[in-house]
Amino acid sequence: MGRVLRESPNSRPVFPCYESTLVNSGSASSSSCSAPTTTTSTSMMETVNGSHQFKISGYSLSKGMGIGKYVASDTFNVGGVVMTTVGVGVA
Repeated sequence: MGRVLRESPNSRPVFPCYESTLVNSGSASSSSCSAPTTTTSTSMMETVNGSHQFKISGYSLSKGMGIGKYVASDTFNVGGVVMTTVGVGVA
């Protein structure tokens, strides 16, 4: 999993300004908008190792189960991420 190490100060979303305000005459006029702020961040990836044993009883029967069918393991946790192993069938 990545994590943010640093983020520039005064960060805010970088979106065009589409705000408008009503003036006394009832017509819409553009409000003053500042230029978008550019932000930067750094992500540091870390390696997490884990293992899961997935045994398929009767594996030879699963080989002909057909396209679009699959065999899935129970969920397991590696480094805080919930995962599942999936074996996809072939014709």
